[in-house]
Amino acid sequence: MSAPTNRHDNLANVIFDMETIVRDCVKWGEAVRDFGLCENDVKASGLWVIGNAIMKNARQVEAEWERCFDLSRSLNGGN
Repeated sequence: MSAPTNRHDNLANVIFDMETIVRDCVKWGEAVRDFGLCENDVKASGLWVIGNAIMKNARQVEAEWERCFDLSRSLNGGN
């Protein structure tokens, strides 16, 4: 059985590794918001591509968040 400090280190590593995908969520939000500033109409095909990229990023964030949650439970003795 590993020591609690090892589990804490793993949790910290997962959170650290999430930085890029979390910051990408902000960047995608900014990009979509900027579309609202355009005078030209946005093509549906462009929105489809952006939507797919946002969904992929969101799924990564969700998976890492669940991983952090699971690791944090082990730090609390499984409660």
